[in-house]
Amino acid sequence: MNRPIIMSNPHGSHHSAAPGSPLPRPLRFLGRPLSAVYASVIARRNRYWERHAPARVDRPVISVGNLSAGGTGKTPMVSWLASQLAKAGHQPAIAMRGYKAGRDQKSDEQLEHEARLATVPVLADPDRFAAITRYLHLHADTDVILLDDGFQHRQLHRDLDIVLIDALRSPFDDAVLPRGYLREPVSNLARAHVIALTRTDLLRHDALGALRSEISQIAGEPPRLEFRSVWTRVDSSDADQPRDVNWLKDRTFVALCGIGHPDAFLAMAGRAGAQLTDTIILRDHATYHASMLKEAARQAANTDGILTTAKDWTKIEPLLKHHRLNAVFHRPRLDFEPERGGEWLIARINKIIRQRTENV
Repeated sequence: MNRPIIMSNPHGSHHSAAPGSPLPRPLRFLGRPLSAVYASVIARRNRYWERHAPARVDRPVISVGNLSAGGTGKTPMVSWLASQLAKAGHQPAIAMRGYKAGRDQKSDEQLEHEARLATVPVLADPDRFAAITRYLHLHADTDVILLDDGFQHRQLHRDLDIVLIDALRSPFDDAVLPRGYLREPVSNLARAHVIALTRTDLLRHDALGALRSEISQIAGEPPRLEFRSVWTRVDSSDADQPRDVNWLKDRTFVALCGIGHPDAFLAMAGRAGAQLTDTIILRDHATYHASMLKEAARQAANTDGILTTAKDWTKIEPLLKHHRLNAVFHRPRLDFEPERGGEWLIARINKIIRQRTENV
């Protein structure tokens, strides 16, 4: 499959970055043998869970996961699911590992979930079974668990396994860690109950059709779910109220982010009409320092500010309490909207919850 084309605005397009490798360039010659070892370990682990029953909690578990390391949109997808289920009268809770959270600190994904959905509890613990069990003992009204990043967490039984594929980063063009960014071989998509494509609106139609076809060869059918990405508002450090996304049009910014897929963020900035004078791209889950922000503020001195993501903001905001910067930070809110299959998915989850409730 050819590299996908990102449609950043109606007047132009550009190629997304190749998946590449997390290995430093001098060590990439080790990628193929190390990937073979990693794939062997994953295969052995999956065979184990095919023979052994995972732990079960007494509520239905809906897992949202992926094949790739970072950047497929799990956070906005889980947020969309939680909000839709709450609208349907359910009481969801989100369970996650809390990746790269410091001691007695919350991970950036947990902080973003809490900022998005103040009424939905977020349980962060590497032992997700124990965390869920403790929580349900005290909160019997919770009727469904959303497992964030759960496809590889096979220790816990799930009633529905949803796997996200970022349309801009085809897993068919990638390789298993550490040669590429796949957590397990693409053939393991066959294990998923539901495959969802995200950011389909940023991909050219012919490339999207080719991706659907490749998924069908493994899953037996094209993806039942497709979601477009939208910026629904802009929160700014110099404004008490959110701004309309149209405010970005024709204004100049320095882009700053440390996320799994910066290409999509930059493409959406272009689609919104923002003019980027410079971009500062950090590794996913990067740690922010005051010196880094001061340099970004210097580069943004003659612009309308720094454009960043909600995930990055959870790490930037605490630093601003101790370091004064002459820069304004703007963070668009990323949401997913279903282009195909949204109502079908919620109906399927409602049925799962109802059946589990009737069997209790």
